[in-house]
Amino acid sequence: MSPRILSKLYEPGSLRNTENGFELAFKNTVAPTQVTAVGPLMIDGVAIDLERAVLRLERPSRSLGRSPSVREWQVKALNKGTEKDKDKERTLSFDLFTVAWMVVPGQQLPPGPHQVALNMMTKEVGEITLTAEDSVA
Repeated sequence: MSPRILSKLYEPGSLRNTENGFELAFKNTVAPTQVTAVGPLMIDGVAIDLERAVLRLERPSRSLGRSPSVREWQVKALNKGTEKDKDKERTLSFDLFTVAWMVVPGQQLPPGPHQVALNMMTKEVGEITLTAEDSVA
């Protein structure tokens, strides 16, 4: 996938501080994919700790014959599996029209513009980097 297409997946205006940290969103408008790992997340060239981060997948409306849904994954569980079966590959379906919220607790971002880059490993195309520029009010 070209970087131009990947930057279009970012949901403009989604970068915002929350009570406990910050969040940002990407919407899959390209094709369904299977994600096997997430990270690193870079904000302004600095790696963000994803140890407690959550990836929340929201299918907000009926699309492709499926009901709306919300699923949450701990990023570390997706990336490492569990101790019991850590040799198993973890995957999550990032379906078409689904919005993926990266929820990062622990730190807030200063107001102003920020460069965002999020790496994801997919079964279909391997490693991709989602990039964008957005501002925190």
